[in-house]
Amino acid sequence: MRRYEDAVLGALQGGKDAVEYLATVEDLGIQTEVFSDAPPRTPGEMLDAFCHTLTVVFVDRAFCGKSGSSFWDWLVQCWTHTDASGGRHAMLVIAMDERIGRAFSEKRPRVGELATVANL
Repeated sequence: MRRYEDAVLGALQGGKDAVEYLATVEDLGIQTEVFSDAPPRTPGEMLDAFCHTLTVVFVDRAFCGKSGSSFWDWLVQCWTHTDASGGRHAMLVIAMDERIGRAFSEKRPRVGELATVANL
């Protein structure tokens, strides 16, 4: 998943090491945050600190194997907040394949509502 994460970050951030088609040579000023466990701040605190956000969730076997309930609870809260934001926030879920996408959807009932928009 690191390869995909690097490509998305490079495409959105720009700068000297710009990659992919979205990036330019100047810094685009898009703040990004990468985490693999529940952040210390609530989803509302994180998302509402900005006018608009896009949460990109890369789902692989290791991601689905996370057993800590705090992580899955945070993800459900993030989706609930995003869903209620009236378009201010968005969430994009990308699974490595259909089987992993199904495993992700079965983690929590509310997580199952998230549409896995792409399978790599």
